[in-house]
Formats: sequence, structure tokens, C-alpha cells
Amino acid sequence: MAAHEDNPPFVSKGNGKRQQLRHDPNVQELQSGTRVTTAYMKKRSKDIWSEEEVAEGSHYDDLADPRPQPEYEIILKQSVGTEDLFLGLSGKDPSSMCCEAMLVKIKLPDTMATDVVLDVKEKFLDLRTPKHKLGLHLPRAIHSQEGKAQFFSERGELEVTLLLKRSMDFINTQ
Repeated sequence: MAAHEDNPPFVSKGNGKRQQLRHDPNVQELQSGTRVTTAYMKKRSKDIWSEEEVAEGSHYDDLADPRPQPEYEIILKQSVGTEDLFLGLSGKDPSSMCCEAMLVKIKLPDTMATDVVLDVKEKFLDLRTPKHKLGLHLPRAIHSQEGKAQFFSERGELEVTLLLKRSMDFINTQ
């Protein structure tokens, strides 16, 4: 039942009076004439998640890929000077809020540096080699264009240093 401009839809109140319905962009009218909110329509769809709820990097998750995930370790780094160590003048504390960088150590035995394909996003690190794959959702947002990666072939380890996007940068001066 579509509403025409010359015949606006009405809703009947319990007191016998009819009240004209206003146009609401969050309300849709079904073919049966029932009006429902768009939130209800989204819940009724067959999708499990909406596009906004899907985490960044989830399109890299490939369950059919048999390659194992390598061992990795995440370490938060902080630049500390003598004024921090002895006098405490900079206002830094040992909490993770004052850290400037994140170091991700990934063990890649029997791998050469030329075999490593690394893609870093703001909250996701994607690493692929012929023998391993790692899709790592990062615990904090980083600057994806700033950072460095170093491969140590004697240890079979890749070290990726990523600069953190810090929410309190106006307090955490370096």
C-alpha cells in the first residue's frame, strides 16, 4: 500500500482519532502495508554482519589455505632518555599509552627474504611466504606508510617496526 501525496497515510489511535504519519527516512512500508524501521529490515536480512561490523583485513582470511601460521610476538616500544630515567621530566610513564612503536617479531624458518610478501594496513598485517601465512589483526592502530621491516636470515626471523597512531599525541611529546 503506497502512500500518495494527496492521500497521506493515517494511523488510528485508541481514542478513535486518526493521526497523520510524517515521512521518516528510517521507516519503510512493506507490501502488506505494515510500517517498520530500517533497523528491523536489516535484522530480517540473511546477512550475519553489516558492512560496518566486518573488521579490516577480514577479506585476507582464507580458511581453505593449508599453510600454517608462523610464531609471532608483539612488543610495544618506548623511547626513553636520561631525563625520563633519572628525573622524570618528560611526563612519560611505563604504560602502553606512552609507547611510540610496535615491534612484531615473526619466526620464518627455512625462508629467504625474497620469498616474503608483506602488506600492512592501519589495523592489519598480512604476511605471505610459500610455507607460511599470517593475517594479524593489530591491537592498536598504526601509521601504515611509516615503518620498517628487517629480515634476519641467520635466525630466520622478520622484525617489523610500526609507528603507533597515538590518541594522546599532544600530551606524549617525543
